[in-house]
Amino acid sequence: IFRIAKFSQKSIPRIARLTVLGNLNLDLGNLHNSAFNIDKKFYYYQEAKKIAESIGEERLLSMVCMNIGNTYLDMNKPDSALAYELNALKYSDRSGFRMYYGLTLIYLGNIYSTKEDFGTAKKYYNESIQVNKDLNNLSYLAESYIALTNLFKKTGQIDSCLYYAKIGLSIYRKNGEPQGLLTASKLISSVYRESKNVDSAFAYQSMTLLLADS
Repeated sequence: IFRIAKFSQKSIPRIARLTVLGNLNLDLGNLHNSAFNIDKKFYYYQEAKKIAESIGEERLLSMVCMNIGNTYLDMNKPDSALAYELNALKYSDRSGFRMYYGLTLIYLGNIYSTKEDFGTAKKYYNESIQVNKDLNNLSYLAESYIALTNLFKKTGQIDSCLYYAKIGLSIYRKNGEPQGLLTASKLISSVYRESKNVDSAFAYQSMTLLLADS
């Protein structure tokens, strides 16, 4: 069982250096995530985890476990992903660091959606909406609605799908996030297209093209 380490006053500079090094490895993992290099991002996340465990840095562990869990989901290993995401919540609760709590709940919803446990997935998405509202985190709030949209798309609930997608689109617009707007408009266009609503599909497709060119 991982326990918080106790350190003497003399060891504090070392802890500070290792904390910086751990965060650097986390950042390098995120950089390789953007480059879609799973092997390298996994390596750096694991290095960050080792460092965080060695100094009992649970705030860092909450972020690292969240990212490792999402990496396992990218690797189609939902059970491993689930274990890490639950650990991320645990470390977040124990450290009081909740910046990414709502995002972790989204990732948990994604895991259960992959496992086709749609009821549990929906529960986590709804929890993420509430947490992101409480934290006033508009980016992750919009992502929560888009995740819920994808769930309703999987289950063929078109009206709910469009309703939540448009909420997500509205938040992305309010927050000034072009990439989010692009994601939401693509999703809405695809839903209209699948439901044979050609005019609405074309309208959102036009928005998608305009955003892609900007």
